[in-house]
Amino acid sequence: MNLLKFGVCAFYLVCIWLPLSAQPTTVISDSLKNGADAVYRKYITSIEYSSSSNKLTISRHIEVTVLNEKGRFHSDFIVPYDADKPIKNMIAYLYDENGKKIKTFKGDEIKDYSLFSESTLFHDNRQKQIEVYAPKYPYTAVFEYTQQYNQFIGIPSWYPQVGYRVGVEYTSFSITYSNYSPVRYKLFNIPEPVKESLQPDVTSLTWELQNLKPINEESFSSKFFEQTPALMLVPECFSYKGTNGCFTSWGTYGEWVSSLIKSRADYSDDMLHTVQNLIKNVSNEKEKIRIIYKYMQDHTRYVSIQLGLGGYQPFPATQVEATGWGDCKALVNYTKTLLSLANIKSYYCEIGVSNTQIMFDDFPSAGQTNHIILGVPLESDTLWLECTDQHIPFGYLPYSLQNQKVLWVDESKNTGYLVNTPNPDANYNSRKRYIEFNLDSSGNAQGKMLTLVQGGEISKLFPELWAPSEEKERIINNKYSVPGFKITSFDYTLKEGDHALATEKIEMTFNKFASKTGERLFVKSNLFGGISEIPVKTKYRRSPLVIRHSYFHSDTVLFNLPKGYDVEYIPQQKVISKSFGELVTRYIIRDNEIIYVRDLKINRYKGSSKEYNDFIDFLIQVNRSDEQNIILVKKRDTEHEK
Repeated sequence: MNLLKFGVCAFYLVCIWLPLSAQPTTVISDSLKNGADAVYRKYITSIEYSSSSNKLTISRHIEVTVLNEKGRFHSDFIVPYDADKPIKNMIAYLYDENGKKIKTFKGDEIKDYSLFSESTLFHDNRQKQIEVYAPKYPYTAVFEYTQQYNQFIGIPSWYPQVGYRVGVEYTSFSITYSNYSPVRYKLFNIPEPVKESLQPDVTSLTWELQNLKPINEESFSSKFFEQTPALMLVPECFSYKGTNGCFTSWGTYGEWVSSLIKSRADYSDDMLHTVQNLIKNVSNEKEKIRIIYKYMQDHTRYVSIQLGLGGYQPFPATQVEATGWGDCKALVNYTKTLLSLANIKSYYCEIGVSNTQIMFDDFPSAGQTNHIILGVPLESDTLWLECTDQHIPFGYLPYSLQNQKVLWVDESKNTGYLVNTPNPDANYNSRKRYIEFNLDSSGNAQGKMLTLVQGGEISKLFPELWAPSEEKERIINNKYSVPGFKITSFDYTLKEGDHALATEKIEMTFNKFASKTGERLFVKSNLFGGISEIPVKTKYRRSPLVIRHSYFHSDTVLFNLPKGYDVEYIPQQKVISKSFGELVTRYIIRDNEIIYVRDLKINRYKGSSKEYNDFIDFLIQVNRSDEQNIILVKKRDTEHEK
């Protein structure tokens, strides 16, 4: 039996499992249904990796019972594809709760449309979709398809748990491959596979799991794959679009990336003259970098390129110069080329953003990165430049680039290696706010607020910094949604440099700022403070406490008291110090004013699951401190009393 025949046979075995009638929902055990929105009765994946043709054939058979409206998306089956990953067959069936077939989905009932939005300029990526749905719950959907990967550098991962609030009766994953083209894998919360030698040069790996109980998503938790069974795979070596690479180390993967970008740093005489004119009177190297970076931002725009090798290889620098657009790869390569014309060395760096991240030093894969940034080493530090956003300030290190591993591609050495981006403490990501209120005897107020932000906190003033005036006002009203609040003026500024700094200035009036009861005014300590959407405490916590970002917030609120009023009560000060953060509050009374100061520090932190409730209590204390009332009372007329 050759490898190709085995792949066909493997899929045939999957196909014959398709039931004439699905199992009734009554046979699902309560342990799988309780706390679940859906239960996967079967989820079977079979992969054949043919080294001779460098192809993957992936076959899947899925039977899922949807229990309620929240689980409906589990029966919305979507398979992305393109010219290199055609779908060979695709079909779905709908069954009622008793296992009776209601409908078959095939042919024209399969939707087919583009996968990307208008921001993607070049692509051939599409997706096919079958939405299986019944108005009455529960119902069961059965889905299967076969897809062939004619060009690939990665193998799909396996997450047996599928997602949160999902029970799984049975799931399996198998892969066959030639020993001449081995695969590498990494396991999480799952045993080693059953390994079989099908032929002297063909190996099969199989994993099987049963009766996985539903789990809930937890706030401030570790990543999904760290909490549940998971399997990640890569081919040890690969051929893609006429190129060859290996995942034996990050160095070998970096060698492949280096081969893709070596020929892309071309330039024209006009580009050289432009750079020379930009920096002709500048001696400071960091200032040269800033000028060239701003030139790039002013003369380019971001578009996504997802076409063939273009998904991995940047356009030539001269093409970006001529068109004025490019994706993250192209814009980084273009900026890198401009800097080289100023004799400034910089490096093409792969990084993961959003839910993607380089996590394993010992297991390289392209799936751990999805973005490109530029690293510019200086004598004392390294600049990290985000080239895809025309508004990003120079010297700004967003949260997404902090405390991350990146693949630093060194073309001169034809390799790559992992380096870490900065891991700044909470003080670097700071928001300092100064507010002054003038109160009157009716409880109304006039106020002005100055907010200074730096580090990752600058994103909290996006997009106010560059939005049109009318849009700014709408954003401010939504952000500071407080009854009686009315804007009288606002202003935003941005200072770029070694450490970018943004400011927000707002002047405002308040109707009924303070609550009036008889001769007393009740004034909230910090109207614009507090933490929104604090998660609830829990009796049982599965995941460790994980705080991914560190920051420091300092709020100073000054109240000018209305004429004829004294301070009757101020809350007690607080000092709470924990491993994950610190809260300090204090009140200062002087002359005819009260000052409330609240300093909050949150540390990047990973602790035990037992610390979660303590952290939630800490956040609650922050809000309680800001919500406490200062009580003012009308002065007595002592002369009249005499």
